[in-house]
This record gives sequence, C-alpha cells and structure tokens, in this order.
Amino acid sequence: MAEIERHCEAKSKRRQAETAKRNAELHKNQKMMDNALARLAKKIVVLLLLVGAVSANAAYLEMKVMKQKTLPNGRPYGLPAGIYFEIKGMEPDVMYKIEYSTDLKKWTRIVQVTTWYNSMTSPYWTWSELPREKCFFRIIKAW
Repeated sequence: MAEIERHCEAKSKRRQAETAKRNAELHKNQKMMDNALARLAKKIVVLLLLVGAVSANAAYLEMKVMKQKTLPNGRPYGLPAGIYFEIKGMEPDVMYKIEYSTDLKKWTRIVQVTTWYNSMTSPYWTWSELPREKCFFRIIKAW
C-alpha cells in the first residue's frame, strides 16, 4: 500500500511539474503575443494619425479636360482645347499655388489662388500654354 501511495505521489509531482512547465511556456508565449499586438497597435495608431493629418483639410485638384467645339461643317469655334481645375477642400483665406512638373523634382508655378469659400474653379489653360511632354500637377499652400 505504501508503495502505491509513493507511486501516486511521484506521478502527481511529475504531472504538477509538467503543468508548471506548460503554464510557464504559455505565459511566455502570451507575453510575446501581447508585445506583438501592442507594437502593431502603435503602428496602426501612428498610421491613422498620419493619414488624418495629411487628409484633414487638404486641398485637392480635379482636372477638367475641355475639347474644342466644332460646327457641323467641321470648323472649330469657341475656346481652343485645354484644361482647368476644380479645387476642393481649400481653407478660406489661405493662398494656394498650383504647380506642374515633368520629373516630380522641379516644380513650376502656374497660378496662385485663394477664396473665401472651400472650393473654386481655376483659370483655363490651352494646351499650347502647358508643356508638350507628360506633366504632373499639384496644389500646395503658398505660405
């Protein structure tokens, strides 16, 4: 009987040791997961703050392309073909610059605009007034 009790006690101690080892391993894994989730949460918060800061009250351009109008006999009339921009999301009484670039490095200002409202239409440019090669447009605060 004593031998059975010793065997049961030994078995119980082995199980307790295995359980303690598994619990320690689980605790370690849980800490690693918590740390990883905390880092991910920080990155998501920073990303949301950056996106919010960039997109909040950011003015943007919407390019409108106009084609040359023609009479039924094929003769052109009205304004020559060109573009203008609808500018939205502007802050009232803030000066903005519309610029273009062919290489995204050197930017050339084409006009400065401001308004009392949060949107407006830019001046009209014919294709002859713009560079012949492909170009990119942007709007930035002037000051």
